[in-house]
Amino acid sequence: MSRRALLGTPRYLTMVGAFSIGLLAQISFIAHQAAFLEPTLGLKGAGWALSVTALSAVVGRLAVGAVIDHVDRRLATAANLAVQVVSMIVLLSTTSVAGLYLGCILFGFGVGNLITLPGLIVQQEFPRRDFARAVSLNVAVTQLVAAVGPYLLGVMHDLSGNYRSSLIACLVLQVAAALLILMRPSPRTIDA
Repeated sequence: MSRRALLGTPRYLTMVGAFSIGLLAQISFIAHQAAFLEPTLGLKGAGWALSVTALSAVVGRLAVGAVIDHVDRRLATAANLAVQVVSMIVLLSTTSVAGLYLGCILFGFGVGNLITLPGLIVQQEFPRRDFARAVSLNVAVTQLVAAVGPYLLGVMHDLSGNYRSSLIACLVLQVAAALLILMRPSPRTIDA
């Protein structure tokens, strides 16, 4: 398939759209995570929270890797995003140290999976001959979209004076991404 044909395929667009906005939210939060946590946890505590997020990212990637061949990959992506939605809810609803660490742990479980899952979905839904082009185009589009996220989150912070509106935006984007990835405009095709 040509790039034009891929971009005209609804099942491809739902995938690229979901990963673009999901990564936009994820990368944006990661870029601002320390600044969000520092007023409550202090610089050292925020550093520990980032470390815990990174550690839970490893656990999350191993967990997804252990089950991904046995589950629906779009559903696994939606679940990954749902965990991050829950993390945003926790982070928005608490100022306790334990709550903030819990939110970071939950968020970490999804970090990294959004860059590996698109290739697995392409593998499952598109002919083998289209794999390289479909994955490459997905990476180009999602990275372009996600690159503007940290700036936009910073602007939202500056306009509102806090990170609450920024985290709500991340939450809404992750919900939208989870719903979009579940859309299946046409049946799956697998090329042996």
